[in-house]
Amino acid sequence: MRDQKEVSHKTLRLLIVEDNPIDVELLVYSLKAEGYIFEYDVVHAPDAFRQHWSAGSYDVVLADNNLPNWTGMEALKLLQELGKDAPFIVVTGSLGDESAVDYIKQGASDYVLKSRLNRLPLSIDRALREQSNREERKALEEELRQAQKMEAIGRLAGGIAHDFNNLLTVILGRSELLIDLLADQTLPLRHAGEIHAASEQAASLTRQLLAFSRKQTIQHEVVDLNAIIRKLHPMLERLIPENIQLTSVLTSRHEYIKVNPTQIEQVLLNLVVNARDAMPAGGMLTIQTSAVVLPDLTKVHQLDAKPGNYMVLTVTDTGTGMDAEVLDHLFEPFYTTKQPGKGTGLGLPTVYGIVKQSGGSIIVQSQPHIGTTFSIYLPRTDKAPKSSHARRPAMENRGETVFVVEDNETVRELTNEILELKGYRVLSAGGPGEAVTISNEFQGPIDLLLTDVVMPEGSGPALAERLTKLRPDMKVLYMSGYTAEMISQQGILEGSVALVMKPFTTRELMNKVHEVLGDASFKSTALQKRSHHA
Repeated sequence: MRDQKEVSHKTLRLLIVEDNPIDVELLVYSLKAEGYIFEYDVVHAPDAFRQHWSAGSYDVVLADNNLPNWTGMEALKLLQELGKDAPFIVVTGSLGDESAVDYIKQGASDYVLKSRLNRLPLSIDRALREQSNREERKALEEELRQAQKMEAIGRLAGGIAHDFNNLLTVILGRSELLIDLLADQTLPLRHAGEIHAASEQAASLTRQLLAFSRKQTIQHEVVDLNAIIRKLHPMLERLIPENIQLTSVLTSRHEYIKVNPTQIEQVLLNLVVNARDAMPAGGMLTIQTSAVVLPDLTKVHQLDAKPGNYMVLTVTDTGTGMDAEVLDHLFEPFYTTKQPGKGTGLGLPTVYGIVKQSGGSIIVQSQPHIGTTFSIYLPRTDKAPKSSHARRPAMENRGETVFVVEDNETVRELTNEILELKGYRVLSAGGPGEAVTISNEFQGPIDLLLTDVVMPEGSGPALAERLTKLRPDMKVLYMSGYTAEMISQQGILEGSVALVMKPFTTRELMNKVHEVLGDASFKSTALQKRSHHA
């Protein structure tokens, strides 16, 4: 008798296709004698076979070859027609070699003679192992297919990001300048506002594509997840109608994670909007946080995460839920069950990309007509967030000199104009060569170098390294519309550096300028890695 420890941890469900009660008893006895724990149903006609499968699923089918008005081969084909992948084992009194080979060719797992039922447990074990291997291989193939699709979208997004972000920088900046100029003219102001809003949506779409493909350039910081949720709560309440009750259940302890706070806010917004759309008739929406420790057996729970300490962000709704087919495609780009014009199909892929980029993992549980739960696992950190009081407030400019180096003429002109309007003295160059000449000829101090990262003549980091040798007090702020992969090749993500990503608004640019000019930690531009394009 096989050791009880070797028996499967779950109770097997068997469907026995057999018309002889004595043979059924012998079959059941042989399995119990080997320590199997199982439930079983017996059928001997096609209609009963269909009815039992429609009422539930089975782990293994054991079928006789010869049945009244039916055969085991027909049962096998019916199983396949029903789309079931359970192992099919022929248990028969006699079976010729040709018939046995035919069964295997048609998809049967094995065959066992009734005179040798002692082989049946081994046959079931092998069939279940093979099925498990098939399912694992299928999951890996699906994961590879998804990864290839993500890579393709990522390459597309990365390829267009730079030029597109330059264009959006100009549209955003110019529309902001128009809004300031047209403050007293209602109709023109409305048009300028619409242009600005549309360009912000375009910028958001680009960020979603890059976040989905995990090619977005991000800067992580230690944050309190509960604080982010509390801050967003009023906005989330405005997003949902009155017939949806929003509840937050947050941990009482202060637990911290290292993420990009803006991205985590986007995750919450996307999940809440999805939950809202899933509850057109109203319902309950619950946001919950908890601290957990994942053991080594994490894989058993279908969670792709390393053992360790995690914060779990859970968003649960009581909406329409999703079936297995929708769940299989949930994080695919541009896949949506919403009506045309109601969604881009990038919301949940963006969530997935952000979570993975943050070193976390996500699992989804859903049932039609019951609801959906998203559980996001984010690694905890022992570090505490920087005190807001320690951060220097935005400083008023004192006529400092800013040196703008940007190869895109329209972006350069816009940046110059914004800085001049804010009271800065501006020097400007279209590339590293011209910048070196201007720096050598300019006799006064240069307080800040605002340079693009990747330019045709060379890189921003190489230029900054050269100029700061001659002007050690000059601070450096980089700007770029490229993806993280391209920027990292320039070597600026490894040191104490400041970066503003295109497309940027006037406020984002000025906040970063104020931050760098007022923060001594940005005085040095030493790089950990030299540019490949210097």
